[in-house]
Amino acid sequence: MKSINTIHPFAHNLATARKFAGLSLSDLAERIEVSKQTISKYENGELNPSMKKVYALANALNLDVEDFFKEPNEEKFFMKQFEIQDISFKSFQEVRFREGSNIPTDLVERVKATAMTEFLNYEELLELTSYHVKFKNPIKNMEIKNKYDAEEAALKVRKTWKLGNNPLSSVISILENQGVRVIEVFESIDFEGLSAKIQNIPIIVLNRGIEEITRRRFTALHELGHLILEIDEEILEYDDIERICDSFAGTMLMPKELLYIELGDHRTRISKEELVTLKEKYGISVRAILVSAAFAKILPWDDYHDLKIQIGFDSDLGKFFGDEKPRKFHQTLLRALVEGKVARSRASELSGWSKSKVKEFAENYV
Repeated sequence: MKSINTIHPFAHNLATARKFAGLSLSDLAERIEVSKQTISKYENGELNPSMKKVYALANALNLDVEDFFKEPNEEKFFMKQFEIQDISFKSFQEVRFREGSNIPTDLVERVKATAMTEFLNYEELLELTSYHVKFKNPIKNMEIKNKYDAEEAALKVRKTWKLGNNPLSSVISILENQGVRVIEVFESIDFEGLSAKIQNIPIIVLNRGIEEITRRRFTALHELGHLILEIDEEILEYDDIERICDSFAGTMLMPKELLYIELGDHRTRISKEELVTLKEKYGISVRAILVSAAFAKILPWDDYHDLKIQIGFDSDLGKFFGDEKPRKFHQTLLRALVEGKVARSRASELSGWSKSKVKEFAENYV
């Protein structure tokens, strides 16, 4: 490989920018529609891209074309987008995927790359605006040994966050208002969600490719469980930990007290109509309602299994009418535009909005 002294500044700067962006050769190649080998040749100085491709590279890396031709010792210009200089994939801590170890490696890296980009954009916006909301664990130092402890933890979270016993209209809004960064990606149904921390900031990544909203709500709260439940270190089995987080999520959506109010103390049969009504009211799946009812001894397990066969869970019943979309980033961005704390061009780069969309908003509201 050529040394930095002999390699053209463009090649060296391209390689540096790609690494700062947390992109693999394949990631960048896909974005500008060339092969991985072509990107490698660009970075090694073996091939010069056309100006059309240079503009495509600049767009993919959120840089100006001129940046590529600065001297290599001026690498600091790359940091205009990456204010947090020591962030890398190694910065992901306590990573938990809903699918456990079964998730493909390339999907893991793709999700992490998207999450990192979104995280960095959000961090830059917050640096520009100082609108920080610091997350505080509402159940810190509460030891969790089983599903019943997880249910108690969920009730404490509801109380601390002043959610009462009301249905949660928007799980994502609640999480974002508490300082959790919720990021959406579009992937195959092989991926549901992950939780992690970056510089001790909690993030939850959800797949907007999962169309069933109750499933996304449950996944978000399940991942919150991974973030805040201090599960006994002796509990090592993946399935046991997942069941604890499931209990936490189910209670967050519909506490046992509400189950008793809605279903009564003892049932042998529950109609489809009742279940659909509860799903639409509380945003929790029919399956989760029945499982919770069985654990609460409202419904005997034998009757639960009979109902499971009778109703079938291949396609869930009813529809929850919320949308469950992350909005905090764009709300913060719009506020920053109104207050003149971020330039329109940078707002477009951070948000992915077109310049015309930013301009339209600015002219109508700023």
